[in-house]
Amino acid sequence: MKQIISFLFIIILFTSCNSNDDNVIYIPGRLFNYQVSYINDVDEIVKTQKLNLKVTKGYYPERIQTQIIWELLDIGDEETIVSTNKTGVIDDVNAGFFIHQPRIDDMYILSFANFPTIGMDVIRDSSLVRISEGTVLMRKSYNGITITKVHTKQKYSGKTSIQLSTIGKRRVHLMKSSATSEIGTIYGDFYFDEELGFVKFNYELPNNEKIIIELTGTSFEINSN
Repeated sequence: MKQIISFLFIIILFTSCNSNDDNVIYIPGRLFNYQVSYINDVDEIVKTQKLNLKVTKGYYPERIQTQIIWELLDIGDEETIVSTNKTGVIDDVNAGFFIHQPRIDDMYILSFANFPTIGMDVIRDSSLVRISEGTVLMRKSYNGITITKVHTKQKYSGKTSIQLSTIGKRRVHLMKSSATSEIGTIYGDFYFDEELGFVKFNYELPNNEKIIIELTGTSFEINSN
């Protein structure tokens, strides 16, 4: 197997992206529906929530990212939006894909996890092993602890099959990651579908609890401002 090791992967990989025009998955107006499951340290599901990802027409030229909005929903007789997170995604057929995961409410801890990323080189040739590593500097607080830097690693682990609860069996690319900071290490497994994008995010937290985000459907909206 070929092996490619790179540093500052995100910066190097996506310098060719320049607009929303060439988006093939995260197209303005597209809506992605997810379910979030919170699992305790003895593998019991303690809570589930619905999560939407809306792709807008907005664009961040300084970050070469299409604007997206994560919407966290309260599951009840009438679903209401309880929190939103406006951020970005990169979708480029020459470079690859990068997304900011939701970092709202009980998912705020994912601010200190690795960003899901996949390059077109491994999508075209899944025999490659892509390893990326870097350090993100910040100053944020979590449960009274100040986080100043996060050391991240991510490895492309080839193609695998996955069973999604509402969509069914899909053939996907798997990325395995870790992010180590003052609160410990967050492990993340990211599953990328060539038609549906990132369909599943599995996070294992420092306290052995888990957050699992799984795609349940996708559609197009008329208004994508």
